[in-house]
Amino acid sequence: MFLTPYQTTACSATVGLPQIQSALQRAEVQGDLGPATTPKGTKLEGVMMVPPYVKDIKPFSMPLEFDTPEGRMVAVDVRGMTKDTGGTTFKVLAGGEYEGALIRAALTHAWMDGAANDFRNFGDIAARVFIRLLSETIVRRLHLSPFEQQGVVVACGLFYYSNFIPASEGPLGDDERERIAVAVARLTRINAQTVMNLLGGDLPRVTDLSSFGDALRHIVKSPRLQHVDAGVIIALMGGIWFGGNARQLVAVALEYPPIWFALIYQALNDRSFHNAGLTKMVETENRGNSGAQFIRDVASYLETSSDE
Repeated sequence: MFLTPYQTTACSATVGLPQIQSALQRAEVQGDLGPATTPKGTKLEGVMMVPPYVKDIKPFSMPLEFDTPEGRMVAVDVRGMTKDTGGTTFKVLAGGEYEGALIRAALTHAWMDGAANDFRNFGDIAARVFIRLLSETIVRRLHLSPFEQQGVVVACGLFYYSNFIPASEGPLGDDERERIAVAVARLTRINAQTVMNLLGGDLPRVTDLSSFGDALRHIVKSPRLQHVDAGVIIALMGGIWFGGNARQLVAVALEYPPIWFALIYQALNDRSFHNAGLTKMVETENRGNSGAQFIRDVASYLETSSDE
């Protein structure tokens, strides 16, 4: 489980973060940052925007935490989706991307404040879409057999739920293994004992995309998975979303639930993304009231983090 998006595989090599954080601190003191405000006018507590008229902060792509006298804040860089209109005003040029950036920042702020268990208990749709989209992509693109698909599904379920488990807890314990097995069985309709058997033995702990590849090989035992690593998985999944920075967003989302949840929320809410592969899978898995419930769950966090 990663605390910040910059710990993920896709962002771990980002250079200059301390300098950006220092610049954010100076800008906050000088009053150059703006409160994060949604298109509906809601101000998000603990989230600050870098507006287009601020020029002396290096661009950054993911929500970034920085310390202030009032406590930890999360900054979001909206300069690529807004236009300076003079003074301290600006115009939003890409509404969907602007709203998505704010949602990602707000959920990142909540996650860093300890919301992992709450997020894990959100409705099933985020988990179902993750497991099905990732497993079907791997099986289809790597030409695995229907027999092997079951093991891939279980490995993807293990990966999803491992993203909510702090790495400091060490190897996966029996209780957590059983909890994951029950959840995966319920979501996939694979027999619970079959899931437990596939998750048994000396299964390596899944902490990131690289160790997910190890788990795939451990569970499935296919030579076609021999060279599957983080880069391969990112390449396989890179086309499921679109917009600015889409490939990096997906890569981070696979390891970082706040970004994944933000993408699911937009897929359910924003018709401008209706042709994205992720959105199509969301629509397929939106059974009963699951999509509406997920929107309410996320919206409740946005409202909780509001100044209003």
